[in-house]
Amino acid sequence: MIPLEAPLPAAAPRPAAQVPRLATRDDRVLPAVHGLAGLVTLVLLVAAAILYLFPDQTPTLFAWTIQPTMSALLMGAGYAAGAYYFARVFFGTRWHRVSLYFPAITAFTAVQGLNTILYWPNFHQGQIPFYAWVGLYFTTPFVLPWLWWRNQATDPGTPETADVLVPRGIRLGAGAAGVGLLALAALMVIRPEAILAGWPWALTPATCRAIGGWLAAPAVCDLLFAFEPRWSAWRIIVQHQALAVGLILLAVVRAWSEFNPASPATWLYVGGMAGFLLALLALLLYMDARRPQAAAPPHPVQPGIR
Repeated sequence: MIPLEAPLPAAAPRPAAQVPRLATRDDRVLPAVHGLAGLVTLVLLVAAAILYLFPDQTPTLFAWTIQPTMSALLMGAGYAAGAYYFARVFFGTRWHRVSLYFPAITAFTAVQGLNTILYWPNFHQGQIPFYAWVGLYFTTPFVLPWLWWRNQATDPGTPETADVLVPRGIRLGAGAAGVGLLALAALMVIRPEAILAGWPWALTPATCRAIGGWLAAPAVCDLLFAFEPRWSAWRIIVQHQALAVGLILLAVVRAWSEFNPASPATWLYVGGMAGFLLALLALLLYMDARRPQAAAPPHPVQPGIR
């Protein structure tokens, strides 16, 4: 029995391998994340330039032929918005501002990787765009979640100074939208034949599955929004989504001849995208207007629906 006044035995030092390398929750972005974000930004800028500026040149400029041009324009809009997001990651200093979209992009890249396997003969094999495509979508479904898991250790889980909390109703609305989008994305990937006849422009099974992958990213992100109360964790991603939707609506104007104005699906799509853009812009204005009057709470606020 050890007397109370006697010093306790010193604890044995922990082996170096067991010491957490990211014990400090300082919200920093890891160098590996910065490096990947810079590389991906450049790749996405090239892809966006090809698909959005030259949508009819995919047989010679892109990894696979995308027709009609509206499908190429939609993907180009997504790449342009993605370049903006990854540029913000590259230049960013706070991890929690961008972290939520990493799982969402993982879902998108996993679908594109699966499509690559399913439609392997359709790709322009032996060309540089093909190698860039394969290099991107055969690696990022594994690299992105690993980097997200590593960098999550730096997130303190607390609001920034002068941050605001997203109202519960908005978070629940985002979660509901995520459920609906995810259901549509899953249907487009698993059973594209159920979508082709009712889509507002002509799709092939390959382009249907690819667009389903594009929808999977905002779907997963909106689901995660339901559990994240910090506006600072939403803001950059909402900007990214508004940019993507705005570019898609411009693409509709450019490719209007590929739509059927007599089809209800055309107006449902255009009206839905316009309403989504207005909702995103209103959210940005509303939440940013609240920021200057807010102060960080004295205790941590953990993500979750409250």
